[in-house]
Amino acid sequence: MTTALAPDPFQETPLTSPLSAALAPGMALMRRLRLPAKIALTGVMLFAPLLVLLALALWSVRDQLDYTRKETEGARLVGALLDVATQVQAHRGLTGRVLSGDAAATPARDATRDQ
Repeated sequence: MTTALAPDPFQETPLTSPLSAALAPGMALMRRLRLPAKIALTGVMLFAPLLVLLALALWSVRDQLDYTRKETEGARLVGALLDVATQVQAHRGLTGRVLSGDAAATPARDATRDQ
């Protein structure tokens, strides 16, 4: 009676699937490297995407900061324009009163016009 030998797990097997074919170069590299090199390579592989995400986050924060600065500048301009709009509305109302025959509104309209 003969006993069948168990297959050797370290023996190279022919590539049977597309996934095995795609992973073959990486598997060959990992077989050749020692443990410290494998750990260093794994660390670099995990650190590289982290750096990319960090750069994207910083870029986004910089864009948001730039947008906020522009909003602040715009708010200052709107504040100045609001004062002008208030003066124009007051003048328009007083002019309407003067045109409808209210002579008492003339000095107030002239004072608004001079501001």
